[in-house]
Formats: sequence, C-alpha cells, structure tokens
Amino acid sequence: MNGTVFDTPFGRAALAYRVCIHRIFLPTVDPSGLEAELALFSPSLVGRHPPLITDEVGRIQAYLNGEPVRFSLERLDLASCSAFQQDVLRATFAIPYGEVRAYRGVAAELGRPGGARAVGNVLARNPFPLVVPCHRCIRSDGSLGGFQRPHLKEKLLAMEGYSLD
Repeated sequence: MNGTVFDTPFGRAALAYRVCIHRIFLPTVDPSGLEAELALFSPSLVGRHPPLITDEVGRIQAYLNGEPVRFSLERLDLASCSAFQQDVLRATFAIPYGEVRAYRGVAAELGRPGGARAVGNVLARNPFPLVVPCHRCIRSDGSLGGFQRPHLKEKLLAMEGYSLD
C-alpha cells in the first residue's frame, strides 16, 4: 500500500492506494494523528505517485478550495466493499453539489424502506469521503446526523451553499 499526505484549506488530508484509491482520510488539524492513521496501512509516503493519484489529490484540494470539481468512482477501490455498501456509496455519490438527502431517502431509493440506520452505518465508515459526499446525507429532521468530524460536515455543506436553517 502506498499513500500521500497533502495540505488543504481544512488541514492535512491523506490518500492510501494500490492500483486505485483504497481510502481517503479527511483533513485534520492534527497531522500526527493523520499520519498515525495512515501508517496502519503501512504506506510508503515517499517517491513519485502515479498520475491518477496526483490528479485526485489536486481534485480534492480544488474541491476544498471551493472550486467545482467532478469526481469519478472509477478511481476508487469499490471491490473492497460489500454489494450493499457499494449501492449506498453509488447512491450517495449521485447527490448533487449543494443538495442533501436524508438517510431515510437514500434507503428508500435503494428499495430498503426502514434502512436509514443501515445507510448511516455504511456512510459512517465511508472509505472515500469527499469523493463520495457522505456529508450530503442528513437526518430526516434536518439535523446533521453522524460524520467523522461534525464541524467539517457543517463547513463542507456551507461551502456548497447549503444552509442548515
């Protein structure tokens, strides 16, 4: 496994990869925690990265700078996810910039009424945050719901022009 740590306006972020992207680590202001988390994958953080990785890092940085970016699922290692996880990640990927969906709505879209908690559990462990915009899923009552870093979820939604009011 290889990886790279990079700067964003929200702090340092990281990406672990083999042939394609295995995991994206959200930005943090505590780079020691990020590098410790990335080290669990035993990545090599030195050397040149393939163009696919360099390009994806640039896309993530551009997105976090507020630029419109079109991400792709093709660069992600979805094979490491179960069929249900893949379905949830694909449905979440399709949520347009600046819009939100309730966990319940995603579950219903997948033909699983009553599956809001299952959708939330998948998104709580989303290995590809930002590219698969799990921050765009909220509770049916309009509150944020879960996210690895709630303050970041609020900032990302605000950056996209979505108001929680």
